[in-house]
Amino acid sequence: MLTIEFLGQACTSLRCHRTGIEIVSDPWFSGPAHLNSWHAFPEWTTEEMEQLRDRIDGATHIYLSHEHADHFDPQFLRTLNRKTILVGDFQNERFRKELQNLASIHEIRYCRHGEILQLGDFVSAQLFMQQPAFRTDSILLVQTADGCVLNANDCGLNTSVLRRIARNHQVTLFLFTLNYMANGYPISYLFSGDPDFDSRMQAVRDQTLDTFRLAIQTLNPALSVAFAGPVTFGDPINEHLNRHPEACNWSDMVAELQREGPVVWPAPFSAIECMEGKVARSNILDWEGFRARPIHYSEPLAEPLPSLEQILQAAEHFVDRLSGVLHKTGQRVDTPLILSGVASIDQIESNAADWSLEIDFDRQHVRFLQQPSLLPPYLQILAPAQILYELLTFQANVDDLLLSARGRFRRNPDTFNPILHDLLRYGGDNLSSQALINWSVRRAKCGESITIEVDGEPRCIPKLCPHEGESLETAGIVNGHLVCPRHRWKFDLNTGQCVAGDRTVNLFSLVEQQG
Repeated sequence: MLTIEFLGQACTSLRCHRTGIEIVSDPWFSGPAHLNSWHAFPEWTTEEMEQLRDRIDGATHIYLSHEHADHFDPQFLRTLNRKTILVGDFQNERFRKELQNLASIHEIRYCRHGEILQLGDFVSAQLFMQQPAFRTDSILLVQTADGCVLNANDCGLNTSVLRRIARNHQVTLFLFTLNYMANGYPISYLFSGDPDFDSRMQAVRDQTLDTFRLAIQTLNPALSVAFAGPVTFGDPINEHLNRHPEACNWSDMVAELQREGPVVWPAPFSAIECMEGKVARSNILDWEGFRARPIHYSEPLAEPLPSLEQILQAAEHFVDRLSGVLHKTGQRVDTPLILSGVASIDQIESNAADWSLEIDFDRQHVRFLQQPSLLPPYLQILAPAQILYELLTFQANVDDLLLSARGRFRRNPDTFNPILHDLLRYGGDNLSSQALINWSVRRAKCGESITIEVDGEPRCIPKLCPHEGESLETAGIVNGHLVCPRHRWKFDLNTGQCVAGDRTVNLFSLVEQQG
């Protein structure tokens, strides 16, 4: 028998009774994550925490899907007896250093993309890491005699990988999140009173459902499970996010997905049993009892404010570092970054910054502005000075800031700049930045492309979407538009122009540039 238990947030237990192998995924139990902003829902009492720790300590393996603090909790892992930690062979120095600090307690087993790991009789595991190689997320496939489980947590799902899995395995359980409320975009780009708030959130909701729906259609699992959440935000200024109707209630989304096949949303301590590739029994608990628990708030930032001299010195090092990475990729950003600092969290929705920095990576230029003019193009981040200082000194990255909702972002034009985003996300880490450089140079040299038919004529387009590297080999064509299967960017097949996504991108001209 194979038993899957849900222990809160993204933490699950997968136990194979035939062999005694038990894999616990992504335990996060040591307090708020993402700049002290995210709180697990529900939060546990001290007594409950000790019971959970004892329960998890019976496992043989820990799977870490990625390095985000709501999935990788070193403080909690230090309290456990020796385990084998399964983690992707990620090119990320910060993550590896933290893992190395655990090596005296646990065995760290780095897994290559697609590598088959034999964990015991009739139990094998595979990690599929998000591509290209500078990214740091993964999904876990576990094959046992009693069933096959695909735990996709909140990873960007690559349809080519899903099709590969579907060809080789009959998936019994598929696990994926519906927590679009914890998506860095658009929450940090929207002010609480923004008239477009509902429509922008609805678009991300629909995209999340589309991703889940496509995975169900591709894998055809016996049962799909919506898990890995919810979370609540610990700052009163983000109370509008906690009050959102679907912040802690995914019932309507699950009901919509059930048109594709059976889908459940299990509360903590739910369990599913599988035998001979089928769901034999399930105990799916309801969330009602947990919704009565209070929402907890984070402690205010207590660090001393950095001086303007410290900020400028950190900014100059920041620009030198990232401009050097950008130069080696052979790319340009063309978008100035405006960092605007305030003294406290409750000022992030104001226009009254205490100071602003303009950073131009192409020209390796940084300067203080009395009043930022905000002439397009630009990306502005308005956040507490302490957090911006952590960003400038690489103690935090743009993911932390986006997910925490402890800042507000503005951009004009309102389009995604993948070069700037990847630079801010990966450029400060030695291993990730080198992987980013290698990928950028290789892509420019190889000019990897595919041929599609447009009105009976062959046209060359890039093999990978310019947004997040999804293969366009599986892209659909709807009303004359090529639609990327992962994030639904759309390209006009007559002109090549991106019409949903970064509207400055043209697929046809990208191939010409590479050639």
